[in-house]
Amino acid sequence: MLERKLSAISGTANALTDIIDTRRSLRLEWVIVVLIVMEVAIGCFQIITVAH
Repeated sequence: MLERKLSAISGTANALTDIIDTRRSLRLEWVIVVLIVMEVAIGCFQIITVAH
């Protein structure tokens, strides 16, 4: 009985840890995308300003 309850608690804890890791990974991916977009925008701005 106790082993079954501990197993259920362990499963729940693992699921919550996976959710937190997924959210952290998703946030990191968005930061990377934003940085890439900013780099492309700065590059385009530099090309436009040098062309004039």
